[in-house]
Amino acid sequence: MMRPSTHQYFMNLVNVVATRSTCVRRKVGCVLVDWHKNVVATGYNGVPRGTDHCIDCPCPGAQSKSGTNLDMCRSIHAEANALMQCSNVNDARTAYVTASPCVHCARMLLNSGVKHVIYGVEYPHPEAFFEWQGTGRLWTCKTLKPMVVGEAPGGKKNARSGDSTLAGAVGSGLRLRNLSGLTHDEWVSGWVRINLCRNEWDPRKAQEKADYLRRDMFRGRPAIVLLGAKVARAFGYEFKPFCSIVVAGTTVYTIPHPSGLCRYWNDPDYVKMGEDVMGGITREWVL
Repeated sequence: MMRPSTHQYFMNLVNVVATRSTCVRRKVGCVLVDWHKNVVATGYNGVPRGTDHCIDCPCPGAQSKSGTNLDMCRSIHAEANALMQCSNVNDARTAYVTASPCVHCARMLLNSGVKHVIYGVEYPHPEAFFEWQGTGRLWTCKTLKPMVVGEAPGGKKNARSGDSTLAGAVGSGLRLRNLSGLTHDEWVSGWVRINLCRNEWDPRKAQEKADYLRRDMFRGRPAIVLLGAKVARAFGYEFKPFCSIVVAGTTVYTIPHPSGLCRYWNDPDYVKMGEDVMGGITREWVL
């Protein structure tokens, strides 16, 4: 059996924690982890100590849709329970949660040492993300794939996958796949591959698509890789090779366009940097 990644290990654990929940609307678990990847606390949603469980005596909000009528719900959320179990909330660095935090729990996590929230499914409180995104901390959905954004399709359409965007068997896609250390099938299934223009580079269309991607596809993404200076500029970022910034809760990397003519890819040191970026993302979020 393949050894699970650190993230998968803690997400498996958080799903077990959630089974202890007594809420009839949604069972949620939370695991708080420190810098050394040690568990510092766990928590699940349920009513206050000494009161009847909702599975035995449903509270007034039991029949409401998840995420609504929270004032009628007696449950204490998983994140709050986990924070209350911490001897020092500043020791926590990563919060693994079965569902993304509500706005109230997001605020409590912001007031702790947590720098990264990793969750399984989206909770219907989008305002929680908006509270979080301006703080420079990370907000990641474990079920989303990392994304690489290029200029325009390089090479012919991939006959195996039918994919004309950064195809894994030809041109730029081949270099990216090799930097990631993946087979063709792993590359196609493990990464979202998007180009800003279908054919020739059009700065206006590229910026329009970049705005759409940033608005609708960055949220919760484990990582975004932008290929080349033109792509970085379309997103409004200064191009710095092999650098990263946190945008909307997501780490965005800028690497040179993987063209064989690019001077960076003729330097072994830069190739090693590319392998560190693409391989690091792959090991953490794909394999």
